[in-house]
Amino acid sequence: MKNSTLKFLDVGHNRLRNTGIKAIIEGVRANPDSQLRELGVCSNFINDDGMTKLFEELIIPGKDHG
Repeated sequence: MKNSTLKFLDVGHNRLRNTGIKAIIEGVRANPDSQLRELGVCSNFINDDGMTKLFEELIIPGKDHG
């Protein structure tokens, strides 16, 4: 299902961890019509690797991260 109306998603306090944040990244990237502009992920036990992946995949995609 494609969603072009969702602009804000808050999944805070859900214990997503890195596995959950990866699933959200994959879902957003799989939807080329996504209008998501804000994603709340506080208090989800996401470590530095998970946050780095979030930034590299969704926030600043296509940049050279080396």
